[in-house]
Amino acid sequence: MLVVVALFYGLPREQEELSARAVEAVRESGVEVDVRVDGRDVYLEGGVGTFEESEMVVETVTNVEGVRFVHADITYLTRGGIVADDSVAATLAADPDPALTVVMTSGVATLRGRYPEGDAVDELVAAAVEAFGEDRVRSSVGTSEVVITEEWIDRIPAMLPGLAEMQSGTVAMGSGGVAIAGEVDTPEEKARIGRVVEDAVGDLLVVTNNLVVVPLTPVEFHAAGAEGEVLLAGVLPDEDVVAAVGGIAVEIYGEQNVTNLLEVGPTVENPPWLEALPGVIAAMSDLESWSFDITSTGALLSARGPDDASLEIVVATVEDLPAMGLEVAADIQRTATSVADELTAILEGSATFDSGSTSLSETATELLDAAVIVLVANPATRLTVEGHTDDLGDETTNLTLSQARADAVVEYLVAGGVAEDRLFAIGLGESTPIADNATEEGRAANRRIVFVVREDDN
Repeated sequence: MLVVVALFYGLPREQEELSARAVEAVRESGVEVDVRVDGRDVYLEGGVGTFEESEMVVETVTNVEGVRFVHADITYLTRGGIVADDSVAATLAADPDPALTVVMTSGVATLRGRYPEGDAVDELVAAAVEAFGEDRVRSSVGTSEVVITEEWIDRIPAMLPGLAEMQSGTVAMGSGGVAIAGEVDTPEEKARIGRVVEDAVGDLLVVTNNLVVVPLTPVEFHAAGAEGEVLLAGVLPDEDVVAAVGGIAVEIYGEQNVTNLLEVGPTVENPPWLEALPGVIAAMSDLESWSFDITSTGALLSARGPDDASLEIVVATVEDLPAMGLEVAADIQRTATSVADELTAILEGSATFDSGSTSLSETATELLDAAVIVLVANPATRLTVEGHTDDLGDETTNLTLSQARADAVVEYLVAGGVAEDRLFAIGLGESTPIADNATEEGRAANRRIVFVVREDDN
């Protein structure tokens, strides 16, 4: 008798305490859903703002002492904090226990609702796994004591593959019809999803397509490097791309030398060429300065390297980008200093001018033809052409002679196709010898032409 009395009074009291703990847990979570306790099972019902809220309240109640299982019948009608179209809410209001709600969030499918007893739920989940992938399906579909006999339920599994490319949105199905809400990138995508649903159940249910077209914005990207430091800025479509670009920059230049201002934009395009960005950054590692800017109209690359080999790596890296959909306007050249040094070396040791003469020797003209090729290939380089003499003769005469020699070199280069405004001639006379004027060899070395980077280009 005492045992019966204990059970009579103890069980309801235990359930009341469990119910109180569950209600308190929901209250503390800040999510407003209805709570019902039956034995040690807790039933949560209602609508919330986001998928994250529904997951959070289920986890909170699951951790309550004494709870055996949480049955969640929670719908959520938002994406990224944006309330879904009222038509979905209206459909769910007409069907408080809808047969199925499919919610796509960043490519993950969540199935909620009530299905008939039997194998229907297993078949539904198996179809979703096949359509979306095992790691991209979450289900809290339960069974209903009232067997739903609507013919369209049998068609749902075949409809799911058509929703696989729908990144975010809601498809709510009940006896009052089907409502589709969310955001898509293009009108064509909206129409495609609408057709998928209509092809499945359009002859049995009214389908309302209220997807909102929100065009994706182009990628914005800026990267620049100089003196061993790199700046990254812009908006990319996901964390993986941001991590890959930032990671390669840190690997090459060191974390302390990389300023990473890249951000993730959920409505930014994800073109194929994004996968090539880390490789582009890596190709710049041997350059003295570079910048790579991507806008809605294409990309602009500026690269300055110490030699042709470093620039060939850059050229090879970006030449495939147009085939991936990114047109690149490239300004790839040697640094002005390296060009000046090479041109000086070309003429070094040659008999550029005979003593007292302003006429270029035959050897000099052949060498200057090679200099023209270098200058034409690097059109941004602007140089000062210095003329020098030995110390034979009057100092003033030598100063005039050196100016005439510098002028002769510039005239030859301009005649070969180099823009005149890129070269400035100056005569320095005998003031800066590099060899002993006491010997013929020394005097020949002093009769020279030197190329120097213009001061305003340093």
